[in-house]
Amino acid sequence: MMTGMEMLVLLHEGSVTGPPVTGNATWSADRMQLVFVPAQALKSKMSYVLHLSPNLQGSNGASVDFAACAQAVGGQAVPSAAMTGGMMSGGMGQGMMSGPGWQAGSGMWGFGMSFTFTTR
Repeated sequence: MMTGMEMLVLLHEGSVTGPPVTGNATWSADRMQLVFVPAQALKSKMSYVLHLSPNLQGSNGASVDFAACAQAVGGQAVPSAAMTGGMMSGGMGQGMMSGPGWQAGSGMWGFGMSFTFTTR
């Protein structure tokens, strides 16, 4: 991934518009894996949503192909209805105000992609 892309990945509690989880995000040496360590332990039996900005770019500057990603790993498009009330930005562990990188893109993936999981 391109430098700075960690700012375009958020972990939300509950839903894609839920409160962000603070913590520290770092890339692996090959920039292929983003490791997020939350500032506090995640809550038990809570749903969390990993939200990827529609503006993520690989190290070559090309946009992430969300359609191929969804087919390979099962992510969901973030519909505009889910974002009513404003988008969050700032990236993992950062301040959460609307900002560069979180503007809606075009088409089905206009608000990026999300992955939902529930803790034990």
